[in-house]
Amino acid sequence: VNGTLQNAGTLNLGGSVTVSFGSTGTYIHNQNGGTIPTATWNAASNCRLTGITNAYPSGTGQTFGHFTFNSPLVTDVEMSSNLTTAGNLNISGTGTRTLFLTNSSNNRTITVGANFNDSAGTFTAVNNSGTSTISVAGNFNLAGGTFNMKNGNGTSAMSVTGDMNFTSGTMRLRSTSTVNNATLTLARHFTMSGGTLDFTSVAANSTMNVAGNFSHTGGTMTESSTGVGSIVFNRSGTQVVTSGGTVSNAINYTVNSGSTLQLGIQLLGSGSTGTFTLSSGGGLILGDPSGITSAENAGNIRVSGTRTYSTGGSYTYNGASAQQTGSGLPATVANLTINNSSGVTLTNTTAVSSVLTLTNGKVTTGSFELNVTNTSTSAVTGHSQSSYVVGNLRRSINGSGTYAFPIGTAAEYELASTTLSGITGTTNLLATFTNSNPLTVANPLQSLWLNGVDIVDMLDYGYWTLTPNTAATGGTFSLSLSQRGH
Repeated sequence: VNGTLQNAGTLNLGGSVTVSFGSTGTYIHNQNGGTIPTATWNAASNCRLTGITNAYPSGTGQTFGHFTFNSPLVTDVEMSSNLTTAGNLNISGTGTRTLFLTNSSNNRTITVGANFNDSAGTFTAVNNSGTSTISVAGNFNLAGGTFNMKNGNGTSAMSVTGDMNFTSGTMRLRSTSTVNNATLTLARHFTMSGGTLDFTSVAANSTMNVAGNFSHTGGTMTESSTGVGSIVFNRSGTQVVTSGGTVSNAINYTVNSGSTLQLGIQLLGSGSTGTFTLSSGGGLILGDPSGITSAENAGNIRVSGTRTYSTGGSYTYNGASAQQTGSGLPATVANLTINNSSGVTLTNTTAVSSVLTLTNGKVTTGSFELNVTNTSTSAVTGHSQSSYVVGNLRRSINGSGTYAFPIGTAAEYELASTTLSGITGTTNLLATFTNSNPLTVANPLQSLWLNGVDIVDMLDYGYWTLTPNTAATGGTFSLSLSQRGH
């Protein structure tokens, strides 16, 4: 069949007859109930169910090409078997009632080889009991209608290998049940510009795992009763967040280990009464002038529930304007990166247990300290004339090695480094640079000679102070000081 075969009655095929639908072939099942003929379906062929009112047809346990359900249901109808397509699955209309994958204790699956397109009607994956599993190799596109993953006490899971795109319609992950959760797993990007995503309407959780970029620029994301909706970012790498849509009620956000959210100036969770958790090993790239805050309505994270920022997390400040680290930055972080040409100011004393990376811009400590507790000589990296510490930089040390202290003033980079050999008794050094002439009338240079010349002046821009936590009891050290601005 390379044209269209429309079946409004019964096809009687002899035992030796085979049916094959080519790439341009279409089968239209224009009747209630009945049987879809057994056939070979090209991945580009079409099977369309247009006449179902109260009885689902048999013969659906085949591998179809594109499969479309667009029927005027007058009662709720349950599918009679698993469904597999090599092409798209389209839900284009269900009349005034609901099409169920399972409406009993049956366990059923839908396997979609290309895209799942839902544009009209009501589809429910599992109702009352049973288990539904939906796998989509392409994109899931919601452009209208209502898609319910779970209604009742069943269990529902859907995985999407491509993107999930919402432009209109409503998707409910679960409703009317206090047991078993619904889980939606996305391998790529989530984009929502319209419609409604309702996580739950009961006292239980529903979870959406996102492994790609997250764009919520329109529509509403909510949980509609006493449950909790959870969004988990679980990509190994960077995930870009774009905000602007409406969030309401208890939506929790979690960034798993290995994932880094690139937020820029976007606001995550604004309107949510849920929580935010950055797991150990996760990361945030922050562009808001207030950085991250612990509870204030400021910074990149805006949930009104508890905000948990792990001490094992990595934090990057890369705003387009001057930033503060914010009250939410833990007292200890794994990695801290400064990449803001307009500069970053510490809100509190901060310890870095792994690596401090100074890529661009100055970090100003004020009365606080930036404390690198990793004793590796390479624990401070990337410093330059355009990126260093203005204020107090403390570094933990081993007994030997060369340690750089990239410090200075707001105007000048005054790098100091010390090479240690067999130092004992001292475990860390605090370095500062004071922008003041080190010599005064009351304290002139005396008895300092160079090649027979009495030295009575020194470079006048300022001086360094390196303070050990305790005095060294042994070993030697040397200093290298590079002064600018004198």
